[in-house]
Amino acid sequence: MAEGRLIFREASAQALEDAFVKRAAGLREGISGMGEGVRSEIAAWGSGTESRQAQEQKARQVEKRAELLVQAMERAAAVMKEIHSLASRVETENVASLD
Repeated sequence: MAEGRLIFREASAQALEDAFVKRAAGLREGISGMGEGVRSEIAAWGSGTESRQAQEQKARQVEKRAELLVQAMERAAAVMKEIHSLASRVETENVASLD
């Protein structure tokens, strides 16, 4: 990159935004599926047992952290969309100043 110049690649920005959206949705779906799978496997465990309570606590922690990661990815997608919009506006203003 030349000093004082920023090169914006629209396709790259769109690809990043799309990737964040896709990964966020995939993670949310994957965590949900994993939770269902675990619950199916341990269905016979008594709800009052120490091991079941420990598992439920850890499952809540995993779900909470996964949701934080999903939210971060969704914010990253929104930021990429904003960057894309700003870059387009700057490009339009630059072209207008050349005319």
